[in-house]
Amino acid sequence: MGRERRAAMATRVAGLGVLGVLAVLMMMGGVQAAPASALVQRSARGGAQRVHMERAVVRQEGDGGDDDEEWDDGLDQISWSKEELKEAFFLHLVSFTNDAESWINNVVYSDGEMEGMFASCTKEKAVALDAESCYMFNANVETIYGEFFTEAELDNYKFKEPVLTSIANGGPAPTIDEYVLDDMEMEGIFSGTFNCKKEHSGKVFPFEVSFQILDDYTVTFYVLKTCGGGANVDIKLGYLNKQGDLVAFDTNKPISVPGTTPTTTIYMYVESETAELAYKKPTVKVDDPSVVSIELRQGSTGGVLTSAPTFIDVQYDCLTRKKTMVSLTVSLPPYDDVVMKWEKDCNIADQITMSIGTTSDSANVYDSGKAGAAFDVAYSNLDEVDDAHYTVPVDKTSIMFFLANNYPTEGDGVDIAIGRIVVTKSNPLVLGAVVAPNPNSLVRPSGGFLASGDSSIITVNFICKRAGRSNVIVTLPIIGGKNVEFGFTKLCRNPRKVKESGFLVTASSYFYLLIFAGVVALGVTMFGGKKAYDAFKAKAAGYART
Repeated sequence: MGRERRAAMATRVAGLGVLGVLAVLMMMGGVQAAPASALVQRSARGGAQRVHMERAVVRQEGDGGDDDEEWDDGLDQISWSKEELKEAFFLHLVSFTNDAESWINNVVYSDGEMEGMFASCTKEKAVALDAESCYMFNANVETIYGEFFTEAELDNYKFKEPVLTSIANGGPAPTIDEYVLDDMEMEGIFSGTFNCKKEHSGKVFPFEVSFQILDDYTVTFYVLKTCGGGANVDIKLGYLNKQGDLVAFDTNKPISVPGTTPTTTIYMYVESETAELAYKKPTVKVDDPSVVSIELRQGSTGGVLTSAPTFIDVQYDCLTRKKTMVSLTVSLPPYDDVVMKWEKDCNIADQITMSIGTTSDSANVYDSGKAGAAFDVAYSNLDEVDDAHYTVPVDKTSIMFFLANNYPTEGDGVDIAIGRIVVTKSNPLVLGAVVAPNPNSLVRPSGGFLASGDSSIITVNFICKRAGRSNVIVTLPIIGGKNVEFGFTKLCRNPRKVKESGFLVTASSYFYLLIFAGVVALGVTMFGGKKAYDAFKAKAAGYART
């Protein structure tokens, strides 16, 4: 059975001894996967794009010549019975926070059987709305996101797209928005929306999730969902002041943004322990368009509100010296739209002479008032992930950029004051990205000042939430000048799974690979361990926050 197979494979690796295991670890650290060009390119919230990845060839890192040796995990030579395939399959539901610092895992299925409340909640109990036996999604959670992993190659299974169904008369009409299989990593994801309407507000409804994994075997489980609607008093919103503090909006006293301020940062969050409210792409309106042109950045692509603040940056391109009112509208069905209003005072922007490169002696990123070809990611095409732009590989967790305020060829130089740096992701469900603090740099995440002839660096750190690709736009708001902007693409792997010499390793909190009496830490961002499957039994009824 599955446990005996895992024990046999573990014995085979254990027989390598300490040096052998360390060699395997070194080999794992030195392999590269072929470019995963078919990874997820669009988020479920912005329009699902179902993708089936081609299997990549894994080779040892070398000079790329014919002598490079293929690394074979041996799984292709293993025949699996249906019972073993069931035991090799693992499924959990994951809740994220927007800053990627934590998530909640609820194990649904492992070792061939349902786990915890997903085992106790029968269809009859779900229809009876038995909240003691069934997992409940509260009124502030409108999405469901599942990840599944296997020890066997995916072509041993007969996967079909999961089906999310309301099993109550007059209930919502839920949808599966995204379904992706990753052959190379032997994993997959699905996400869906409950689609509560205002008429469902305050009511509890039962749902069925059905996922075929073999010709004659389907994993089916039931959940409950409390629907919301109308005005949501748990949604908090406001703006960041000059000190970076969160300041709530006062509807009776709209703020006035000074003419020298190039960006206003709006924040939103849900005051709830667990919350996942999908919001649509915000819209902005200017009372007098002849005064200012406005573009949105950061959380402007739509996404999911959680208990962590989501930021939306409003960027101004002043056209004349005048004042006008601005309004921002965010739609969060089934709840009422959120509307924010304020005044903008405008000045005319100065011209600057800044260059940016990936090395200290280059200007390949930005020069002469525009981004270089490889870094010219237009916000209007932010969702279009392709191979034309500079791509940060999966194994790179940060990238550094060199900034220079160049002396002009004629006349005096212009000092540059930079506001809080903004990072916008096309797929925030895949990637978290922030500018790293650097006390020794003239330009920090909160901004900075470059006198004519000065130079500085900024570093963008990445936190991958799941496998996929995301475009990234970095915006440097120039106080009293025209904003500087450039972009690139980042590739991601699933951070909750690693492979140990062909073993599937998953966990709902930190585990480590034990090598005899010593503990080798695979890294604070890697999760896994051969005892994970036993640990799931103990954790199935609750959750682990990592």
